[in-house]
Amino acid sequence: MTDTENRNAAPESQEDLLRAKTMEDIAAFIQSLHFRRKWFGGVDEMDVLKKMEQLQAQYRSAYEQQAARYQALLEEREEELARLKQA
Repeated sequence: MTDTENRNAAPESQEDLLRAKTMEDIAAFIQSLHFRRKWFGGVDEMDVLKKMEQLQAQYRSAYEQQAARYQALLEEREEELARLKQA
């Protein structure tokens, strides 16, 4: 599988569904969504709510990882500024 296919592939396990790292992971999840249908009236509301909870968990995971990266960059910058002030 090429890198592009690897990035566009849907997560394989339930744990992967809840650990989105990028917006591409979330897009792959959305593309892989299939809702359970009812005999009458469209889709099963409980199934939709379950999928929405999974989607929210993916967004939360991606946000937390992005926040951690940003915090690490800020700390690195502060350390560099402190080092430069001492020199």
